[in-house]
Amino acid sequence: MIKKVIILIIFFLCVNIKSQETIKNIEPPFWWVGMENCKLQLMLHGNDIAKYEPSLKYKDVKIDSVKRTDNPNYLFVFINIAKDAEAGIVKITLKNNETEFSFNYELKLKNKQFKPNPVTSADAVYLITPDRFVNGNKENDSIEGYFEKADRSNIKFRHGGDIAGIKSKLDFIKDMGFTAIWPMPMLQSNMPIYSYHGYSITNYYNIDPRYGSNEEYLDLIKESHKKGIKVIQDMVFNQFGDTHFWTKDLPSKDWIHVWPEFTYSNFDGTVIPDPHSSTYDKKRMTQGWFDKWMPDLNQENPLVTNYLIQNTIWWVEYAGIDGIRMDTYQYNYKECMNEWIKRIKAEYPDLFIVGEVWMNYPEIISYWKKGTVNHDGFESELESITDFPIQATLAHVFTGQQSIYELYKVISRDFLYKDPKTNLIFADNHDVTRFFSYTEKDINKYKQIITFLATTRGIPQIYYGTEILMTGHSHEEIRADYPGGWEEDSVDAFTANGRTELQSEAYEFLVKLFKWRKNQEVIHSGDLIHFIPYNNTYVYFRENEKNCVLVAINNSNNDVELEYDRHKEILNKYSSGRNVITDENLNDLKKIIVKARNEIVVELYKN
Repeated sequence: MIKKVIILIIFFLCVNIKSQETIKNIEPPFWWVGMENCKLQLMLHGNDIAKYEPSLKYKDVKIDSVKRTDNPNYLFVFINIAKDAEAGIVKITLKNNETEFSFNYELKLKNKQFKPNPVTSADAVYLITPDRFVNGNKENDSIEGYFEKADRSNIKFRHGGDIAGIKSKLDFIKDMGFTAIWPMPMLQSNMPIYSYHGYSITNYYNIDPRYGSNEEYLDLIKESHKKGIKVIQDMVFNQFGDTHFWTKDLPSKDWIHVWPEFTYSNFDGTVIPDPHSSTYDKKRMTQGWFDKWMPDLNQENPLVTNYLIQNTIWWVEYAGIDGIRMDTYQYNYKECMNEWIKRIKAEYPDLFIVGEVWMNYPEIISYWKKGTVNHDGFESELESITDFPIQATLAHVFTGQQSIYELYKVISRDFLYKDPKTNLIFADNHDVTRFFSYTEKDINKYKQIITFLATTRGIPQIYYGTEILMTGHSHEEIRADYPGGWEEDSVDAFTANGRTELQSEAYEFLVKLFKWRKNQEVIHSGDLIHFIPYNNTYVYFRENEKNCVLVAINNSNNDVELEYDRHKEILNKYSSGRNVITDENLNDLKKIIVKARNEIVVELYKN
């Protein structure tokens, strides 16, 4: 009897060793029962694994088909999981004429109680560069086996900011009036250089250990939700980092876009909706690479599309995120992105998804928004887009290149969108010049921009450090360390004592408006009625059945008195008001003066 037990132990040990030797990667690492889509594409990667035939015996779970590619080191197994299947461990056996071994695959129970809390125009989003925000755990600054170590002396290297740091500042973020955070990608990016930004992913299923662990990420989301803060995960489909195991061992020759010689994208999204664009230009746009160390994924390959879609679903179910920001949306195949959204929404109808569409013309970005009737018959499923036309116009107006009429003009094109209130609006982000730099450090212009973002239509997004007037032009400058985020910092701008007088003025202005905005339904969803700017002053109202708010932004060098007759279609319904910014009462709406290079936000009251 003892001899038989020993033989069985040796057998199972040998099987386990063989499994570990043969299988290098299994993705997704686990899955769930109870999903709307019952099919799972399991990617197995290992030496000559395509020579094996998979099988399993588990109630209500079966293998539908197997896909082999031109690379014998990959095997794609398509598994059907009935909706009423039970959670548990599925033993999958791989066998050929010479060898047989098995491995265990876990099927968890889908959380039927989980529903994402969608980001809406009632929210305000705080965008964070995790590596440069706060270093909450020094022990993970440099990790053995990872190329880049923390080095704050080099602006292009990692600096040590992490998940623990973000978690430690959730109250700070909440107290400013923000209701959602969007950290730049935190998945593993083990690249030799320039990895801190996170857009060159080398493992789609693991948080980079220099930020923390998957468990720490889950804890960040849990704590954020406790404080009423939603979490948007930044995702990347267009490209990946070239130290990913795929690069040395591509799942198939067409897994990425391959050119006779290295070819950049033309970076011109205009060619996609352009009815006259050439096939070459369209191909160059979607198939050219972002950079030499970022292989461009081929989403026309259904295995690639399936992999990416499943990865998104995995993170939503695993982490309980509320939204997704999709990087470089227009560089991906539009048909793939539509399928991605449809499958995600089938599982999580309330999940917020915003796509980065970096073009400065409403006519172009509206092509990508759901509800637009396009000339070529393409119907996008994307409900929210990044409003770069707003960003570009703010930059032009507040550098003096254009009058404030252009701000009126870009808003007047809202007829191009089915629902402009879902657009993500911003004055800067992690890719463009910080707006306190392009306004030449003018606090008055700063306040006018903040006023506009807090009161116009859309979902406002503020980049970390805007509240303390951080500046910068290059990528590294605009992603600088937040003063006080490191123990050794001599200045702590997270505290009132650590801010200069000007920083305090900016901080208090932003906080006052955004905390006020938080509970203003009229700002979230009320009608926007605006008037052609006169005297370089832009006047608009936000109105619903219960409330009305007057906003006036004077970008001229002279005081301006608002002409009552021009605005009386709104003003004659009200008798008084309160300036939200100054707390002053306005008892005579026929004589409203906006000081030079200043702004007012007035709650209007009836008799």
